[in-house]
Amino acid sequence: MIGTGHPIMALALVATRVAHLRPAEAMRWKEKEMDQHLSKVNLFEESLVLDSLDLPWLGALLAGLRKGQPDRLFLDFKHSLLGPTVAAAAKRAGLDKLKISPYHTRHSGPSHDILH
Repeated sequence: MIGTGHPIMALALVATRVAHLRPAEAMRWKEKEMDQHLSKVNLFEESLVLDSLDLPWLGALLAGLRKGQPDRLFLDFKHSLLGPTVAAAAKRAGLDKLKISPYHTRHSGPSHDILH
């Protein structure tokens, strides 16, 4: 996805895997929320930690995307483009028979965490 001009979409998929989020949940993030420990149910007693021992660069990369506009949606692409872009990337990788969708990242995160 990065090689075809969609680095923010690729980053969104990585973030949804790490945070165990549905892609649509990540699409609602606002820039100001990236500095808060906000849960997906909007409770500040919980945290979604957007880091990973396997991906030590993730937090710095996300921080680098800030534009100083607190109410700006953090992931600036249309959700309707994510599925077709993921499908096209899977096809280029020879994985189209797996019918990979953006939603799979939410479930792969917990599986990865258990195994590592």
